[in-house]
This record gives sequence, structure tokens and C-alpha cells, in this order.
Amino acid sequence: ADVLVMPTTLVAAPPVDRFAEYLTILSRTAIPWSLVGFPAVTVPCGVTSEGLPVGVQVVAAPGREDRVVAVGAAVERALPRIPADADRPPTDRP
Repeated sequence: ADVLVMPTTLVAAPPVDRFAEYLTILSRTAIPWSLVGFPAVTVPCGVTSEGLPVGVQVVAAPGREDRVVAVGAAVERALPRIPADADRPPTDRP
């Protein structure tokens, strides 16, 4: 295969105040590619019913960053943009 396309994480984004307890789950699909030197990029691909962001990860063989960038850009072009003023879940950030 030229690239792998997969979920960036196994779960939707957790509430900010619970991020630390989700760190292992959130990084499970991303860290292995860094450890073996495969280029990868995550692009947004929508939101959950609660308004939390969802991403898709594109991975290619070492030295094939061009494929990662090309497929990532194609995914972004193919999906509708989420307006900046879209309803967002409340956060504890100022």
C-alpha cells in the first residue's frame, strides 16, 4: 500500500480536565509510527455528536513524506470544512 489511513485516536477527544488519564489511549495509534520512523500526519475529518473533534491519520513508508502530505491534503479537500463559529462544547479554558 502507498499509505495507511486510520483513526488518529481510538476515542474522541476527552474533556480537558481528564486529558492526562486518556493520554495512553490517545497516543496508542500515533506513537508507534514515530518510533519506527514512518512519516505521519493527522487531518481533521469531522466532529462527534457532542461537537468534539475527530481526526484521521495518514502514514507512509520512511522517506515518503510526499505521499503523506498529498493524501492528507486530498482528505482535507474532500471533506466539508467546519465553520470557525460552529457550536463547540463548553470547556474550562478562558
